[in-house]
Amino acid sequence: MQSRRFFQMILVVLLCLVGHGARANGLVTPLTEEERDWLWKNAADVVFVYDQQFPPFEFSDEEGRFTGLGADYLHLVEEKLGVKFSYKTHPDWNTVLNMLRTGEGDAITALTIIKDREDYLIYTNSYVEVPCVLLVRSDDKATSTMEDLDGRRVAVVNGYATHSFLKDNYASRFEIVPVPTAQAGLRDLAFEVVDAFVVNLGLAAYYIEKDGLANIRVAGDAVYTYRFSFAVRKDLPILRDILQKGLDSITDEESQALRDKWYNMDGDRKHTLFLLRIGGLTLLAALAIIVVFYAVNRTLKKRVRERTEALEFELEEKERIAEELRLSQERYALVVQGANDGIWDWDVASDSIYFSPRWKSIIGYAEHEIDNDVSEWMDRIHPDDKDRVLRVNRECRDGVRDQFEIEYRLRHRDGSYRWILGRGTGVRDDSGRAYRMAGTHSDITGRKRATNELARSNRLLRAVLHQAPFAIVIAQGNAKSWIITASNKEAERLLGINEEAVGTTGMVDGEFVNAETIRFRAYDLDGWELPRHKLPLALAMTQEKVLSGMEMVVVHTSGEEYTVLVNAVPVHDEQGEVVAGIAIFLDITDRKRAEEERRQLRNMLQSIIDSMPSVLVALDGEGRVTQWNTEAEHMTGISFADAEGRSLSDVMPELAGETTLIDAALAERKPQVSPRRAHMMGEGAMRYEDLTVYPLVFEGFEGAVVRIDDVTERARIEEMMIQAEKMLSVGGLAAGMAHEINNPLGIIMQCAESISRRVSPELAANTKAAGEIGIDLGQMRQYMDERGISGYIDGIRDAGSRAAKIVQNMLNFSRSSESRIQACDLNSLLDSTIELAANDYDLKKKFDFRQIEIERRYATNLPHTLCSSTEIEQVFLNLLKNAAQAMAEADPPPETPRIIIRTALQRAEILIELTDNGPGMPENVRKRVFEPFFTTKSVGTGTGLGLSVSYFIICTNHGGQFDVESAPGKGAKFTIRLPVREAAA
Repeated sequence: MQSRRFFQMILVVLLCLVGHGARANGLVTPLTEEERDWLWKNAADVVFVYDQQFPPFEFSDEEGRFTGLGADYLHLVEEKLGVKFSYKTHPDWNTVLNMLRTGEGDAITALTIIKDREDYLIYTNSYVEVPCVLLVRSDDKATSTMEDLDGRRVAVVNGYATHSFLKDNYASRFEIVPVPTAQAGLRDLAFEVVDAFVVNLGLAAYYIEKDGLANIRVAGDAVYTYRFSFAVRKDLPILRDILQKGLDSITDEESQALRDKWYNMDGDRKHTLFLLRIGGLTLLAALAIIVVFYAVNRTLKKRVRERTEALEFELEEKERIAEELRLSQERYALVVQGANDGIWDWDVASDSIYFSPRWKSIIGYAEHEIDNDVSEWMDRIHPDDKDRVLRVNRECRDGVRDQFEIEYRLRHRDGSYRWILGRGTGVRDDSGRAYRMAGTHSDITGRKRATNELARSNRLLRAVLHQAPFAIVIAQGNAKSWIITASNKEAERLLGINEEAVGTTGMVDGEFVNAETIRFRAYDLDGWELPRHKLPLALAMTQEKVLSGMEMVVVHTSGEEYTVLVNAVPVHDEQGEVVAGIAIFLDITDRKRAEEERRQLRNMLQSIIDSMPSVLVALDGEGRVTQWNTEAEHMTGISFADAEGRSLSDVMPELAGETTLIDAALAERKPQVSPRRAHMMGEGAMRYEDLTVYPLVFEGFEGAVVRIDDVTERARIEEMMIQAEKMLSVGGLAAGMAHEINNPLGIIMQCAESISRRVSPELAANTKAAGEIGIDLGQMRQYMDERGISGYIDGIRDAGSRAAKIVQNMLNFSRSSESRIQACDLNSLLDSTIELAANDYDLKKKFDFRQIEIERRYATNLPHTLCSSTEIEQVFLNLLKNAAQAMAEADPPPETPRIIIRTALQRAEILIELTDNGPGMPENVRKRVFEPFFTTKSVGTGTGLGLSVSYFIICTNHGGQFDVESAPGKGAKFTIRLPVREAAA
């Protein structure tokens, strides 16, 4: 009995010796009255800001909660101080820092002291140190220190302390590339955007594991050390002091638990301490056993002698069992440690349970912070999982199942839920009911998150795949053998590739398999059918071709025809081998149809524009040609291809002065007109144009349309109408003059006749009267003959007769209303016109029509025809006067000026030819004699309208033809053909 008490006393001493290291590092330094008062008044208003993307020190979890090592330190300080602070964050780290500058935030949990921040921040003592290392890609074997980076690109998180450190120490040695986040820097390094990355080891380890970046290594020793402290605004020193006291109250065990929770950078040191402690325990235990054994040996000395053999056997058996137990415990400990699982052991009968330290740390607690009580587990099960979990455990306890494995959620210390894979089995009594149950807890939160993320990504991929507005077909394999592994709904609509084809259709050793699932035929734009091995996906896989923007026609087995735009690319692995191919088919049938409709509409509009007789030129806001119709090409001799993009003054120099008209149209937003512009063409021809400028404004485009109309013919007609009006006026004047001349002319002719009669001896009255006054009428007549008086009287009568005939012709010419349309004898009209012309003598023009020999070759069978005698006489008079003037001005003049007038009946036409023997005309003059205002006479001697008016009268008013034949030195022949139109009976 005494030996047992002694042994128990030794064990207690040993346990005390082993456990003495688990003490706190001191009592909490109490707050002063001022600090307590300030904290009571202001704690609710204190705002801690934090970086969203700085794991594992501070970041936002999936539910947006403030978490990390710094967050846990702050939560522990809040717990010890009995307060709760507010938290605020922002995705950009520099914005977070700026919150502290502007007073939007009051403090932060994880910050390193650097000079740039001392102007607005004060700090607590550092509570954790983290090495900052140099990371390079795994294939970079040459880089081990910062000095190996000369001239290269080195990334660093913008605004972090390492950024200032590199700028101060290495700015001249290599290019510093700021990146927004550590995750971005690691990816830039992995994908060779930069050559190295300087970052703290904890942050790097978190993202390397999270993103699966396997090609990154630590190049060398730490280049910088983060010493994280709480930082407070400089105007709040009392808050800094309060936080410092809160940090001082945290025990070593609590700090170590927080470090173990977030990163394992002190693992080697802990492992060493653990081994030392176990060694010491073993040594002390051995010492205790020796002492106990010695005491027992002294007490049982006599019995030992008597039972030596039995004791030795018992000792050997105990040692064997102890060794087996030790080996079993070591094996079990190694298994548990290697599996990183939490252990639970439940004594069902007593309802007592054991939770291993790892079991507790999984949900965020140190070993001493949570009791070994079943309620600690049950109360933390997620409400949605609780019934299911408890039912499985009951079934295992009651023998319904031998063991169980279940996934469920368990509440973490921070309030979040961790996914747990729970396994368990039981030790059963004879009834099959478990009296003891044990098992493990595995933290599968990361795996569950990854699984959920993968499932979400797959759902997103499927949604994108099937909701894409284009057909997608994906194949996997190699250049010789591949198979379609994915397609979407649009691919089924366009190509007929459905789920039946996925996983079964492709190519094996160069031969298509299950080709009947390809329910379309493909043709190029020329109509040639594409064989299957020339289809886009086959080309990408077998020939590694990249197709971009290829157009082809797809005819579905249903008869539907589509035009598609195809892009196809092969996908290579790291060794450059083809492992997949992607083909994308975009249905552009509607677009092609619209393009064709636009092309047809454009062609139709162009045809309309080209068919217009006007010149049409479209200009942009800078006066450059954007449209140009056929009439413009005819006018300038410049094609649209040559005119497009050139300035208007360049292609139409004659419009260079019209820019103000274009500017006015754009400014006033209404058309501008410049009528009857005279424009000299080649060979001296005059062209008259109307210029109209229309503003063109739509959808932000400003320009103008210039329209040019050739109004030369209209001008000629208008001038002829004016001339006709003048002729009518002249006719009226002539009629008035003729009436006025007729009266004195009648008196003169009557008096001349009376004189002749009164001196004639043949009248008795004359003889009687002469006898009465003693005059001999015979002698008087002789005297008058001798003195020429009789000749004068005859001359007066002849001149009077001729004057009367002229007056009669003038009256006939002026009576247009009476002779507008009537049956006329053209031979008679020619004679009357010749008589009129014979009285035309112009000293200025130096010609006398009476000196010209007129040769009449009239047809005797010429019928009368309906015409305007006045207009026809005007034509004949113009031709006679032009011929007379031409012969008078000829150099040298003809010996005998002659005009030959010939008429004839040819079928249903009357032919009138007027030929002179004048100087003739060159060809360039002959072609233009009928143009308005064209004249070869000097200024003031002709209007250039005589022949153009005559041409209008013959061709337009009478439906005839008017031609001219001439050559220099060979005279001129004018030919008129008038249709025979008889008067109605």
